Amino acid sequence: MVAALNDPEVLYAGDYGVCAAGTAGVMMTRSVDGGFTWEEFVNGRGIRPLLVEAGEQSTVVGSDCTLQISTNGGQNFSAFTETGNADIYAAASSDPETLNGQMVVLGVSEGGTGRLFLYDLSDQQPTFEGELAEFFGLGAVAWSDGRIALATPAGIGVSDDDGETWTWSRDGLEDATYSVNPLDEQVPDDEAALSLGFTVAAIHPDDPDRIWVGGQMGAYASDDGGQTWQQLGDNSPIDSLIISTNANRLYVSSDGGTRAWEIE
Repeated sequence: MVAALNDPEVLYAGDYGVCAAGTAGVMMTRSVDGGFTWEEFVNGRGIRPLLVEAGEQSTVVGSDCTLQISTNGGQNFSAFTETGNADIYAAASSDPETLNGQMVVLGVSEGGTGRLFLYDLSDQQPTFEGELAEFFGLGAVAWSDGRIALATPAGIGVSDDDGETWTWSRDGLEDATYSVNPLDEQVPDDEAALSLGFTVAAIHPDDPDRIWVGGQMGAYASDDGGQTWQQLGDNSPIDSLIISTNANRLYVSSDGGTRAWEIE
């Protein structure tokens, strides 16, 4: 379930089935009153919402393993297949409140290669701009104030030029990332049995030097633009990570519940 960028009372929910198996998934639904009532979108069955706007003619970005985009609030979707055989599972917008700018999407191929793709949403017809990064496995991405943070099992990449160049680091993430790039080198035996990687990432909307990521080995924070990292709490796997600028808190959820940290 995701909330609209421009209205937190508007929620979209849905999911695809197993990608390779072709299962139907569940019906996409929308609430415009904070979850009290819901309406179904038959044409959105099997689509997981990734980025959404409020409004009957708004943009809704989702995935049924293939990237799907609606320009009428979820009533109908069109498939975008430029990402090849990559299964699309996450996305981030360059604009914190609209889908009128650029967007990055994450996909993973059957062989385990992860890829980050760029789309331009400024025109009525979304435009594919190319592949920005390649890495092993699943990742997480955030985009705020011109900065993209890409969390991968081999480290965190930060770009300030729309993904043209990247600065990579695993300083402080040694226990949460692989010591080698699995696309290029064999993973050491003591690391191969571990489930490493990240599932969520967030950038502070008012201070892009403050970045948070979460995954199989817990949550981590950086105060220097991703150069160094510090662990928050224990090693509990992280399911979601939300910044509240109103409460000045970071909410982190896992199977054990939700914890909150004050943002200094």
